[in-house]
Amino acid sequence: MRLKNTDTPQEDRLYTGQVDKDTPLREDIRLLGRLLGEVIRSQEGQDIFDVVESIRRISVRFHRNEDVEAREQLEEILGGLTPEQDGIRRGLVSREAISQITSA
Repeated sequence: MRLKNTDTPQEDRLYTGQVDKDTPLREDIRLLGRLLGEVIRSQEGQDIFDVVESIRRISVRFHRNEDVEAREQLEEILGGLTPEQDGIRRGLVSREAISQITSA
């Protein structure tokens, strides 16, 4: 049973004294996310990475909290993407694919 929402598996262990059964999965997801971030940064550049990461953070806020302001921000950002910003789309699609694979 999780008593507190923490950011890292290490915090999970420190707080509860035991490893949650989902900790290995969360660690794998974080690793895949970091690796994808490195690929986006090296292939598309820091600016594209920053936009993808910003969209990811806003999306998390929207989904966790049903945050209306976050939804509006997402609509504005995603609606304003141009064909020249295809690297952002590829990054988002890749993140979503990882999310779907790991939640299956």
